[in-house]
Amino acid sequence: MIASIASKLLVLVAAVHPQKMFAEGSEQPPVGSVGTFDFGANWREYVDLIRDESDLSIRLAISKEQLQQDFGLVGPDAFRGRNFLDIGCGSGIHSLAAYSLGASVFSIDALNGSVDSTVLLREKMTRGRECQGECLSHQSWHIQQGSILEPYAWAKGERFDLVYAWGSLHHTGSTWHALKNTIQLVKPAGRLFLALYAHELYSDA
Repeated sequence: MIASIASKLLVLVAAVHPQKMFAEGSEQPPVGSVGTFDFGANWREYVDLIRDESDLSIRLAISKEQLQQDFGLVGPDAFRGRNFLDIGCGSGIHSLAAYSLGASVFSIDALNGSVDSTVLLREKMTRGRECQGECLSHQSWHIQQGSILEPYAWAKGERFDLVYAWGSLHHTGSTWHALKNTIQLVKPAGRLFLALYAHELYSDA
């Protein structure tokens, strides 16, 4: 099963992190309980700390370069005409990067705070000059609260050319279920990039 899943991934990044992932099938504790972190508030602080247009342009340039490397799509039109799903959009910076590269974007996050942060970032960009002309049409960048554990509630059968899940699936409380749902949202010729926390297992032997 692992080989089957891995064959459908563009790349899987395992970042070592001390936090232990919740067990498969367990319920995700409410925000504020032991083992969780209020990411919504964290991302809102990140967006609030963006001082001006110049600061935002620097952060955006970094995210655009990262996305191009992650998906192996380099060039001014590499993202144009593709639809991009950002699972666990957080601050919205990766969604904004994909949009500014020419993709139509669907941003989801289970936390209201993250959704609000992404909306705020889009508003900040609207006031800036980094994107001009067609950029930041709300019809081409949809932001919604939603869980990858219940994609039928928001995806409504849609599949995507590019699916991005950076550091989000392991926070669902059911990582393998989330991964299975994520793969099903990728078009047959689409690309998926995700990053998961890894944790070490220790034996008494």
